[in-house]
Amino acid sequence: MLADSLETLVKNILNKNISDLSDLDKIKNNAKKISKIYFPVLSKEIDNFITKRNETNYKTLYCSMQLAGYLEDKNAFFLILKILNLPIDIIEEFLGEHFVDIDLQYILAYTANDSWESLKKIIEDPSIDKFIRENCIKALKILVFRDKINRLDVLNYFKSYLNKIINEEVDDDEMATSIIASILDLYPYECLEEIKELFGLYSRNLSLGIYNFKIILQ
Repeated sequence: MLADSLETLVKNILNKNISDLSDLDKIKNNAKKISKIYFPVLSKEIDNFITKRNETNYKTLYCSMQLAGYLEDKNAFFLILKILNLPIDIIEEFLGEHFVDIDLQYILAYTANDSWESLKKIIEDPSIDKFIRENCIKALKILVFRDKINRLDVLNYFKSYLNKIINEEVDDDEMATSIIASILDLYPYECLEEIKELFGLYSRNLSLGIYNFKIILQ
């Protein structure tokens, strides 16, 4: 009886019957059973999105990723990473701008768990769209806020990548701006020298604004 009830619950969630999300206790208390029901659906829709777009149910794909985030399902993390290599216009066309602007960073943060370092490869890959890479940076920040990863681990990573940009080992000014913005939210003491040096390179195009600049220099 419970199995049938959970099947119905998952089907309703994946058809965006938001009212079913009001039964949060039932979802959380049966997370493993629900994962077994929805995970094959997520896997199939992601595979379709990448290889057979005309066979994809985009509502189901969107909702199954949201459910993965809600369940903090680490098994879904690497599946979701697969779509990040797609062109941004494809992702926005079929999943919507809100997915890229808001949802993606939280879905990544809530499914990453101890696999968060995999986000570094995306952040540092210039072939991936800027907005996708920024979502990965924001996901790291969310993971720190949720006490899932150590703040210093993330700041040390940010500091290391900023030094690569400063030393011109990589040409990635766009990500420098995004990284600095996230550092400011995490308190930037450990990275002050790198941030100041970047602001001293006048050929760079770092658009943080005077308010944040004053904060950095205090």
